[in-house]
Amino acid sequence: MRLRWAYAARTLAGPWVALAVIVLDVGVALLRGAPYLGEAVFTVRWMALAVWMISALVGAVAAVDSAHLAQPGRRHLSLATAGGRREFVWAALWAEVPAAVVHLLAILVLFGIGGAPHPFVGWFPVALAMAAQAASIMWFAALGSFVGRLTQPVVAGLLGAAGAYAASLIFTTVSSGGRGFHPLGDSGATISQVGLVWNTGFLWLQLTITLLTAGLLLLSRPRAAHGWLLPSPAIVAAGFVVVILLGASMKVPGNQMVPTAEEPTHCAGTDPTICVYGEHERNAAPDIATVRQLVNSAREAGYDALVPAQVVEASRSRNPGDPDSRTTAFGPIEQDPDDVSILIQEMLTPAWCPALSGNDAIPDHYWTDMENIVYTWSGQLGDATIFTGDEHTLSPEDISEILNRWAACDLGAT
Repeated sequence: MRLRWAYAARTLAGPWVALAVIVLDVGVALLRGAPYLGEAVFTVRWMALAVWMISALVGAVAAVDSAHLAQPGRRHLSLATAGGRREFVWAALWAEVPAAVVHLLAILVLFGIGGAPHPFVGWFPVALAMAAQAASIMWFAALGSFVGRLTQPVVAGLLGAAGAYAASLIFTTVSSGGRGFHPLGDSGATISQVGLVWNTGFLWLQLTITLLTAGLLLLSRPRAAHGWLLPSPAIVAAGFVVVILLGASMKVPGNQMVPTAEEPTHCAGTDPTICVYGEHERNAAPDIATVRQLVNSAREAGYDALVPAQVVEASRSRNPGDPDSRTTAFGPIEQDPDDVSILIQEMLTPAWCPALSGNDAIPDHYWTDMENIVYTWSGQLGDATIFTGDEHTLSPEDISEILNRWAACDLGAT
């Protein structure tokens, strides 16, 4: 194995891609203060932000290595012999495997740094999503290898990178916001993923399609005749690949991420009880402290209608606010705590009302009421937040009347 590594390092550019992948992964991991730490699903999807860059790089380098193998003086080994396809496969794997291994190790390191608890979705979907990212990198190496064996080294790198970039735009979620099936995978996420889980059927289908089409690209090779490369056999393989990818992206129903009804399980305190998700417990203290300050200030000032029995962290798919049980919710906890006005608005929002999630216009008076309540409540903590300058302090009776209307989903003025 040592001899193979030494030979590959001397004759191919592929093995050295891993060094660039380290730089790319570290750069992506440090963006925005690493808000994904502690959340396994978010970590995997955050690091998918680097995959399209890794893929373009792997595609370019695999194309250059493949083009060198197909040049006069060497092509008799790869094009004319019965086992010549192994040369192309060998070169492509040296571009793909080190890059994918480094990328997966980076994700595992981030799991360790973040102290990620057992994810609410379980470890199997997480591992399957990581395998899908590795398979996607392999596919782009196969694409680069395919392009390289039909071109000259001087242009192979540019064509390999351009082909990888174009395929990313068409066959990953980069241009769709994650809707639908994308055979080459995920372009990443930048907000909390608690409340969402991968569609594992999509992941299995992605793995099947990427490995199948990568094999078609790797095993096809042009035919040499009279010093020229004739691409006819390879064109057939490329046609099959395009048909499979386009057919899957257009015909497979559903979405990559689906909602889950998991509830926050880390609860503390009474009057109110505050519950958060385990993945966010390490960052929850500032928001929890602000909520308790708000509740105490409302109680002391006689605004009993603002005092909830329970405050629960919402997720991407679930807002547990309920007027009957006096349960309010605040948004998913992030590394940087929300300011007072945002927390108040999240806790007051009647998310159970269809008008707030439909297409109809929300009454202007709803926003006026919201601004006045936020102004009143935040003012009790000495917060000078003013949205427009026209807000005024409401009495306890005014706020009680508004919240009673909102509980019945009457969002306009009476």
